[in-house]
Amino acid sequence: MHYGIVAQGTRGDVQPMVALALELTKRGNLVTLVAPENFRIFVEGFHLPFVPLSGDIEAIARSPKALKLLKGGNIFRFFYHYNKATAEISEKANLEIYEACKHVDHIISGSMSTAIVYSICEKLRKKCAIVFLSMPSIPTRDFPLPLFNFSKIAFFNKLSYRFSYIFWLIIKKQTNDFRKKLQLPLFNVWEKYVTSNTLTFYTMSNALISKPTDWPSNVHITGIFKLPPKDREKHIMDEIPEGLEAWIANGTKPIYIGFGSIPIPDVKKFSTILFDLLNNTRERIIFGLGWSVLPNLPKHPNLFPVKYVNHDWLFPQCKLAINHGGHGSMGSVLRGQIPILILSILADQPYNGKLIEKNNVGLHIPFNKISAKKIRKAIKILQEPYYVENAKAVGSKINEENGVLDAAMKIEAYFNHQPEPSKTNSHT
Repeated sequence: MHYGIVAQGTRGDVQPMVALALELTKRGNLVTLVAPENFRIFVEGFHLPFVPLSGDIEAIARSPKALKLLKGGNIFRFFYHYNKATAEISEKANLEIYEACKHVDHIISGSMSTAIVYSICEKLRKKCAIVFLSMPSIPTRDFPLPLFNFSKIAFFNKLSYRFSYIFWLIIKKQTNDFRKKLQLPLFNVWEKYVTSNTLTFYTMSNALISKPTDWPSNVHITGIFKLPPKDREKHIMDEIPEGLEAWIANGTKPIYIGFGSIPIPDVKKFSTILFDLLNNTRERIIFGLGWSVLPNLPKHPNLFPVKYVNHDWLFPQCKLAINHGGHGSMGSVLRGQIPILILSILADQPYNGKLIEKNNVGLHIPFNKISAKKIRKAIKILQEPYYVENAKAVGSKINEENGVLDAAMKIEAYFNHQPEPSKTNSHT
């Protein structure tokens, strides 16, 4: 079987889909990964067939306007800006996705491409599956849409999913313009997807959250999608930076700080906090630059900056990690069995922050409320035995899961054996 996997967004969106592609390939399938050009080296480093999409996602994420909106933390305003900023290249990228999907049997899409891939499947009369790296907008009584606080009120929880309609309003014009090119009827694609019982995965650990009983039969919580260790060891972007092993061995366990492919929205504020930690504590810090740019990063014996590093190798050697709470980054910390401090910026990150607090494996501070004093206090608390032992216990459970294998088996069963959807319950 030939699967096409579409992954748009940052590395946090692409890496789990690479893990899925590798698992499906291992099981004897052919897989083509469709993702932004920025990730060519990353994807091809795993020897996967790759179709690049137009546009520089990193440049858009680091633009002054994007940084300003990240600083504000309003997901709707940021998503509106992102959709507007990428409108021109998205028109081209959508057609590139369409051309790539012509040559595969079935299509698997990340959540950011749902409406477009759903439309392509309708045109090509092919089946699709959707992978959510943040909470899927499938209504349930068990918990609310991630934009809201956890609630035990079932009615409120289910009602909160109505707010996901705002995201449809933002992408509506772009989606319908594309559907016109495909000569498809215009309607609320998102609503149709939500009610279709399309195969959908939420790649969170079952150690943190359980599948609601009122979700449709084809919606699953699988466990975190992680890359195979042997594949990571050989990858050019996961090579151990020169001198890092010796630096780690030559002192107390360090703290990891990094925001991955979410640029730090307030560099001045964060730099002040970093300088405070270096000058007023004895903490040793590994700082992951990712897509962030910090001018005048100090040279300090207790600071080791890296552009990229294999988190699965690094985190077990750290005593705790501080990041933005992105799905992939959070999962890597928990697999490392160490506590986490989430400095959430937007999207599902505040939800993930509340989730790790609920499970007693870390703490959460919204980025726009951080201070040196709060960070120092949180670091001290997270080194207490209570959090250290909880992180070990939850991390151990997560490491026993194989979310990507579970998803691959369900994908093969869905596409190979399930009858074609009926007209009243389908994506076509």
